[in-house]
Amino acid sequence: MSRAYKYISLAQEEATKSKLNYRVGAVITKGSKVLYSGFNNDRTKNQNKFAFCEHAELNAARQLNNRLLRKRDKQKNKRDLKKCIIWVTRVRGNDELSDSAPCSNCIKNLLEMGFCRVGYTDNSGCIYIKKLDTLPHFLSDAQINFKNNIEKYS
Repeated sequence: MSRAYKYISLAQEEATKSKLNYRVGAVITKGSKVLYSGFNNDRTKNQNKFAFCEHAELNAARQLNNRLLRKRDKQKNKRDLKKCIIWVTRVRGNDELSDSAPCSNCIKNLLEMGFCRVGYTDNSGCIYIKKLDTLPHFLSDAQINFKNNIEKYS
């Protein structure tokens, strides 16, 4: 089993812990070491911003960032986070992997924190490792539904 599949399967295990309709899990690695993991949760406050749900990649990144902020200065953290990869996957139905590329908000927040690379799956289960700043920007399904409901009732 390749290293990428190992980390995606760890993210898949995290995703099964989520109680939301869209179950997403994330794992942060540096080299061959797993630093933190997380899954998407209900409404939260992250970096002084309210959100209807906390995406898995931001959940794991927040945990790591909180630990690092207590110990060191921000610039050193950004240098260290550039060496990390965030592995993200979405699980549907019978634990099938689904498209899990980070949304625009996650990309923006992760870049601000200092992360550079992400590994994610597509609908056929293929794994991609890309730089965050090269990913296309889009809204998640939940963000699209929210936007449509706001427009419908406005």
